[in-house]
Amino acid sequence: FVQPETEEVSGYMAKQGLEPSKAQALAGRFVNFYGSKGWTVGKNPMKSWECSARNWVAGEVESASAKPNQAKPLNGKEWTVADCL
Repeated sequence: FVQPETEEVSGYMAKQGLEPSKAQALAGRFVNFYGSKGWTVGKNPMKSWECSARNWVAGEVESASAKPNQAKPLNGKEWTVADCL
């Protein structure tokens, strides 16, 4: 396994369909996240960063397709800004 550079991950994510600015931001988070964990998945060493990156891209695409600013239930009720203060 060879640890990828952020630019390499960003280019790969862009090829998977993310616009370049989103790919760059997501790639930075990806590299920081796995770098902090020693490039492991659970207790096992990562075998393919590309497979993990595809999962991150899929999650990003899925979350982008959700309705924007849709409040999520908090203990069975919709939350408001007042709940966060």
